[in-house]
Amino acid sequence: DGNGVLDASEFYHLFQTANLGLTKRDVAYILAEADVSGDNIVQYAEFVPIAVDVIQALRVRDRTAEATATAEEKATDEAVTVLYGLEREELEGILKDVFTKADENGDGVLSRAEFNGCLERVRLGPTRLTKHEIRYF
Repeated sequence: DGNGVLDASEFYHLFQTANLGLTKRDVAYILAEADVSGDNIVQYAEFVPIAVDVIQALRVRDRTAEATATAEEKATDEAVTVLYGLEREELEGILKDVFTKADENGDGVLSRAEFNGCLERVRLGPTRLTKHEIRYF
């Protein structure tokens, strides 16, 4: 409302519209931390330190998520190499060829029967997919 402070409603609105991925509970916690005076109003001097903390925490969260995704992708690549003796690009090429052959009408979509048949024909290195691996799909 332009009065130079944020009441609880304005504080919630600010964090919700910022699309930071915070829950209402997160915002309530941040409000409690920011409202040093306990009057349910956040002064600019109260807001700045908590805003800096939130931004830093979100940056750490994003970096951690990126590192986790990269580590998961690397682990998947290594698992494929160990299990089948194939690099990711080789596996993708094999799967693309098998899919193309199974797509009898060329529409880019496999029926359930075509999909199951496709999986049964996949050869990864010297082996085929096991029944357990096929059921995973």
